[in-house]
Amino acid sequence: MLRNYFKIILRNLKTQKVFSAINLLGLTVSLTAVIFISLYIRYELSYDKYLPTSGNVYRLYTENTRLKEDANKLQLPTGLAEMLKKEFPEVKEFVQINQGKQEFIGKNGNIKVGTLDAGNNYFTIFPFTFIAGNPQQALSEKNSIVLTESAAKKIFGNTNPLNQVLMNTQNEPFTVTAIVKDIPANTHFEAEAIVNLSYPWALKPLNWKAYSGIYQYVLLGDNVEAGALQKKFKSVYEKYAFPKDIQLVLQPVTAIHLHSNFSGELSVNSDIRYIYIFGLAALLLLFLAGINYINLSTARSLHRAKETGIRKVLGAQRKGIIIQFLSETILFFLLATIASIVLTIIFSAFIAGILHINPDVFTAFDTASLLVFLGGILFFGVIAGLYPAFYLSKQAPAFIIKGIMSRNAFNVILRKALVVFQFGVSIFFIIVTITIFQQLRFIQHKKLGFDKEQLLMIAFNRYGKNVEIFKNRLQQNPAIKNISISSWSPGIGYGGSGSWDDQADSSKKISVDMMFTDVHFIKSMGIELIAGRDFSEKHPLDTLEPSGNKKLTGEAFRKALSDRSLILNETAVKVLGLQLPVVGTRLSYPALQGTVIGIVKDFNGLSLHHKVAPLALRAEGNMTSGYTFIRINPGNMHAAIETIKNEWKKTFPEKSFEISFVDESLEKLYTSEKRLAALFSSFALLGIGIACLGIFGLASYMAEQRSKEIGIRKVLGASVKQIVNMLSRQFLRSIFLGALVIFPVAWWFLNYWLRGFAYRISINWWVFASATLIAAIIALVTISYQSIKAAIASPVKSLRTE
Repeated sequence: MLRNYFKIILRNLKTQKVFSAINLLGLTVSLTAVIFISLYIRYELSYDKYLPTSGNVYRLYTENTRLKEDANKLQLPTGLAEMLKKEFPEVKEFVQINQGKQEFIGKNGNIKVGTLDAGNNYFTIFPFTFIAGNPQQALSEKNSIVLTESAAKKIFGNTNPLNQVLMNTQNEPFTVTAIVKDIPANTHFEAEAIVNLSYPWALKPLNWKAYSGIYQYVLLGDNVEAGALQKKFKSVYEKYAFPKDIQLVLQPVTAIHLHSNFSGELSVNSDIRYIYIFGLAALLLLFLAGINYINLSTARSLHRAKETGIRKVLGAQRKGIIIQFLSETILFFLLATIASIVLTIIFSAFIAGILHINPDVFTAFDTASLLVFLGGILFFGVIAGLYPAFYLSKQAPAFIIKGIMSRNAFNVILRKALVVFQFGVSIFFIIVTITIFQQLRFIQHKKLGFDKEQLLMIAFNRYGKNVEIFKNRLQQNPAIKNISISSWSPGIGYGGSGSWDDQADSSKKISVDMMFTDVHFIKSMGIELIAGRDFSEKHPLDTLEPSGNKKLTGEAFRKALSDRSLILNETAVKVLGLQLPVVGTRLSYPALQGTVIGIVKDFNGLSLHHKVAPLALRAEGNMTSGYTFIRINPGNMHAAIETIKNEWKKTFPEKSFEISFVDESLEKLYTSEKRLAALFSSFALLGIGIACLGIFGLASYMAEQRSKEIGIRKVLGASVKQIVNMLSRQFLRSIFLGALVIFPVAWWFLNYWLRGFAYRISINWWVFASATLIAAIIALVTISYQSIKAAIASPVKSLRTE
């Protein structure tokens, strides 16, 4: 019996080549997109789950219950995690981590690698796979270093690195104590080496005045409920003098990538909302694939009905006919699934490049995932095949042999509903795609309050005494307009922050970001000074370096600190509630002291996801570390970069040269949005394409069903135009109905997405109208072929059986 079914299926595939090719193409393309999305979601959800301890590892952060914005801080006082281990037996171990970069002298030149500074207990909490060395002793000694496999190869080549002494460009020696396998890409921190945390201040007991940029993690015991333990933390707040309204929070390490977007993250994280969006898109594409199959199957129902009627006359049971049609559906979905998997493997690198993601995302085809894909898609295929199977198998043989199909009201309503759904989804994808690109364009062209064009940035460096030599040499080159050094890392952070209780209202908390710069920063960045003056070397209190270049010390320094010059942005003036005239005001807040000498217009040096923060700028007379910003005169970019590179090699021969464009660095902040735009533009094309295949099938079905009616109309004098309009009108109604149904959903969805931006576009009505018009035009082009074909057919042929 099954062999007979298989023969019938192959015969139908052979005789209906065009139908089979169109159906298989629609299914394959849809399922390929679904597989890509599923693999991407699977990868995003896998972050930090590769660790055997992942379920018990938590990152600490503090939450200020009085702050509405920026209430969560990863910057913690040292010793906090150690205190928790001491006070709570549920905490088995803790570790402090600092992320940075080190430049080492390698066998074939200098090698810059990402590093993590950590204590010896690091590998207890994050147990990596050791190739060589002892996990318990790997970081026990000062200046010991553990290299990943790839870093060891880059630095030492084929030489055994174990116990070798490795020198960095600061002439500091490090002993290689172990080699571990490369850290997977699906982790919230990036590192090629782990170094012993040897900062003396990092090892001191808990002190709320000693905040640092160190991240702290704890390992909880088995069966410890994190929420219950977090509530117990309140018992030590008073004992350790916790600031008012500050509470500790335990964040699962597996939740960081998708649920954490704090200031100062170890890496750029994603957002769980995008997982929901991609999951919804995959589900919609699956539905479109199923609907398309149903529409195309029913489109040729008149041909298949005669076959079914003859089989019934010859004694076939309805059960057998249903099994046959379901078998055909399963075969179609199986072939499409296999083709989709092959296409996924072939195009994985290409798609990864378009989406700016690691190609490893699409190489996760293990046996379990393959079985899940096959099982899920085949199950969906059975669901999609149920309607055509039951619809065709229930027809009365006496009628279907004559070419008469029953016109059940449910069947008509269902087909119309499917068309409405198909085009509603397609219009949804078009609306979302247009709006995403509008928001991206808005981000790219929004004025940030500083000039980001022709601006180069050298990554953070500790320059030492040669920094002024480097700056002076560059300033003499006519291609270079300005040069400045600052603590500001574009898109990441300004360099520091301070917070304190509001003196006027103790229920409020005030927080101000801090930026440390040289005296040339405001001019170099093109920031508008709206009141007062800029920093200047002529004013001793601007830099705390009076004439004679003798730095102030002791009591003289503390006294000068309260008079030290500050420049505020507009938001800081509002948040601090300063009265006009602001210039000349002396500030004496616990974390912000000095005299205001100027006010700058608000500028946004971070992400447009966040509003401009209150900011205070403080100048240093000799910035020996930080990010270097170089403004280039127009038309001289290539020559200027070569000049900078040559001067760098002369001044800092021990350091590698790393330069980037500030505007490109800021654009990287919106990688997730660009990925979303790329995906939704693809979804829009797929949705429209699949819908057109379905509507092509329905138009064929309608033309066959109404062939005699069309013949009679032609005999009675109907023109080709009138018949085409008659056949098209029904589909256009379905498209506009689908648009009306989907408009509220699209509006809600876009508002939900745009809420993630502090600065965003308004949703325009014309986007909805344009999307509907695009769908209607494409549908009309698709329908017109079948409509014109039916309209110009000879009425004699369709009426001769009457």
